Amino acid sequence: MRSAIQEKLVFEQARIELAIDDYLPAKQVRPTILHQAMRYSMQAGGKRIRPVLLILGSEILNMPAD
Repeated sequence: MRSAIQEKLVFEQARIELAIDDYLPAKQVRPTILHQAMRYSMQAGGKRIRPVLLILGSEILNMPAD
């Protein structure tokens, strides 16, 4: 059973993944090598805690990061 904190973390990580996918150009868009490298770099594991902390901090201060 997940705690509320774990559920919030999973939810925010999923939101961040979707945002990254929306903002980055597709791998097939020229220059393809650059866009492939950008996506590879952003999809590396362990790079989601800082954005999650930023989102949670903005919620605490009642300043949504949306």
